[in-house]
Amino acid sequence: VLKAFGVHHQLQPLLLGFFEPLGPRGAELAERVVGFVEGVQVGLLGSLGLAMLLYTAVSLTRKVEVACNTLWHVRRERSLTQRLTGYLGVILVGPLLVVTAMGITAALLSSAVVQDLLAVEPLGTLYRLVAQLVPYLLVVAAFTFIYVVIPNTRVRPGPAFAGGLAAGVLWEAAGWTFGSFAVGSARYTVVYSSFAIGVVFLVWIFLSWLILLLGARLAFYVQHPESLRDPSADARLSPRLAERLALLVMARVARTYLAGEGPAPDTEGLARELGVPLELLEPVTADLQGAGLLVAAGRDAGSEAGWGFLPGRSPERLPLSAVVGAVRTAGGHEAFAPVRLPADPGVDRFYDAMEGGVEAALRGATAADLAEGGEPPAGE
Repeated sequence: VLKAFGVHHQLQPLLLGFFEPLGPRGAELAERVVGFVEGVQVGLLGSLGLAMLLYTAVSLTRKVEVACNTLWHVRRERSLTQRLTGYLGVILVGPLLVVTAMGITAALLSSAVVQDLLAVEPLGTLYRLVAQLVPYLLVVAAFTFIYVVIPNTRVRPGPAFAGGLAAGVLWEAAGWTFGSFAVGSARYTVVYSSFAIGVVFLVWIFLSWLILLLGARLAFYVQHPESLRDPSADARLSPRLAERLALLVMARVARTYLAGEGPAPDTEGLARELGVPLELLEPVTADLQGAGLLVAAGRDAGSEAGWGFLPGRSPERLPLSAVVGAVRTAGGHEAFAPVRLPADPGVDRFYDAMEGGVEAALRGATAADLAEGGEPPAGE
């Protein structure tokens, strides 16, 4: 895209900065990348080649989103239309905006008025200080932008900046350390011959992605401190707790709906209210959504979250047995694959009696009864 406008050479300084930890060979790699772009003939690329190029770019961005969603415990996926428009917007429009900003900045700095102002102290010293900090600020801003935009959930600017700042510091520290390592990469030429720089480059790419993921994980914990717990603890709800949590969620959503206050908080807001880690609450709300008992709806523009939950049907017509059954049968809160259990007449009789007891205890009870604090059915 940049080549079509004849401005692709303006990104070469950014490439040089990215390849700087690779030492002197980094400049060679940057020149090769620009050379490859220079040699691209769009007219000869053909529709198939262009389609494969777009598929590769979209697929890479998709993998980044999947990784970020995993770190944020997000099970909802963007629709195909949202993915295509969002990804292509970042891939195509992003570079154009960067080059445009660089061009405007260069034009302003070259003007006589700005030069006269920079000659006045302390403006000149302040400008030189800012110029030295700009590369680091751009790295932090890039990480922060990724953490806000890529995950399919609402990431607050504060936690995103915390993760971006940590990732930026790690990036610069890793770049300095890796640069020292790359200086001695000549010895690997004996083993890998001309592929030595390729091997070093792949290691640097791996470290770069690792830093990106570490920053995303830190942003998640800053936004969700309730998820900080003993790493050895089992991060899985028992079926009993999953059923109770489903009832708590439905009670909160039904109360808000019956009070005429619009949608209840989203999964993130419910996690904060209930004091439950997001990764434990997300599967339960997903099971309720999958059963059609909860629906996501937009909220007012002035509200804290952009969306929230509404009951899938009127609370007076939403049986509690369906709420409990959604998490009991969906299995989204357990990490076991479906299996076919052997038949046993004795076990089946006791299990059917247990199931009948649950049905009798909840017979006739609805989400409205749960929200209004009514009494359980007499058959409990």
